[in-house]
Amino acid sequence: MKKLIFIALIVLLNSCGHKKAPTGGPKDTINPSIVSIFPDEFSDLNEVEAIEIVFSKPIERSSILTGIYFYPPIIQKKFKWNKNVLQIIIKEDLDENTNYFLTLNTKIKGEHSNKLDQEYLFIFKSGELQDNKISGKILFEVADDKGKEISMKLLSADSTFIYSKKIIENTYQIENLNNEEHILTAFIDNNDNDRYDFEKEAYFRKVIPADKITTLNLEMVYADSTKPKVKKIKVISSTQLDITFSEPIKSFSGELIYIDSTETILPIKMYALQEDKMMVLTAEMDTLNYQFHFAEISDLKDNILEQSMTLFEAKTFPDTIPPEILHTFPQNGETINTLNPEIVIEFSELLYANNIEISLFANESNRTIELALKSTNNKRFVYSVQEKLENFTSYIFVLTAFDPSNNFLLEFEDIVFIPIVR
Repeated sequence: MKKLIFIALIVLLNSCGHKKAPTGGPKDTINPSIVSIFPDEFSDLNEVEAIEIVFSKPIERSSILTGIYFYPPIIQKKFKWNKNVLQIIIKEDLDENTNYFLTLNTKIKGEHSNKLDQEYLFIFKSGELQDNKISGKILFEVADDKGKEISMKLLSADSTFIYSKKIIENTYQIENLNNEEHILTAFIDNNDNDRYDFEKEAYFRKVIPADKITTLNLEMVYADSTKPKVKKIKVISSTQLDITFSEPIKSFSGELIYIDSTETILPIKMYALQEDKMMVLTAEMDTLNYQFHFAEISDLKDNILEQSMTLFEAKTFPDTIPPEILHTFPQNGETINTLNPEIVIEFSELLYANNIEISLFANESNRTIELALKSTNNKRFVYSVQEKLENFTSYIFVLTAFDPSNNFLLEFEDIVFIPIVR
């Protein structure tokens, strides 16, 4: 009997031991995610007290400081927590008629150091929603790259980060952009280290003007260390040169030298770089030889050619060709969906800003709307409207211009457009 009791006690103790959980419990391997956000995307931030983000689990609060980003930057803001709910209280005035991009990235971690499950992007507005768009095809230098994931990054004109995204398609589309110049970069991250490795991975970079709709193909090509070169200098007239480089150029420094015993420098009055072309306006040249001395030429990948010299023979015939309009925004008869547009005009040649007269009128009342020159490269001129236009009201802008050789713009048709914001 005692033997049976002893055996029963052993069985009982063993069975109880199997029911005990391991010390510390199971490891948390589930990444936090965003369950909801208030207000809805494209809402006006001026009409809410705070942005409220609900996470799927508690967050390590210090990780928010490096894991959340606004563009345009919002400096004065306050974070307020209630368990897994974050409130962002904005304590500064927002830019008028501007889209705000809110990014939450994987630097945000849960209480057990699990990263946010993905990068999130939300778009809000302050005033009127902006809807500039960039889209196009994705072209590959190497056929085997087709179908690989592409890391895209959108920057402002001064290289401030706006947001990033990853795509696996043959086309792309970026919408709801502010009416400003952007820089678009993309690369194929072959080794998954979240950065572009020069010469080892296909890459793209392009500065995109502030146009309503931009169609641009992403050409994913592999970089090389080949230095840019001057391919050709074409003399257009006694004061104009067209220079062609071996590839698109980012910057240059140099001077035009008159080849004689004194090697006199001929002044360069202005120039415009556009891809692999450069238009140059000089002082009056004569029939003798000249040398364009480039101290430095830099391409888009920062390959630099130093001390390049190109000889050419000048011509004496004057410039008699009038300037032409290559592009305008808005175009004649176009409807636009903003009350704060920018007027864009691109000419066929270099012009001084003082040689351009542009006027904007309300068509029905003939009231003048003031314009201000916002930016120019001497060929493309961007004017900002100094007051808010009226909805459903037609406007007309007229233009006169002449080039440095006093050739006047011919046959310019006045541009009529209508802002319609619903």
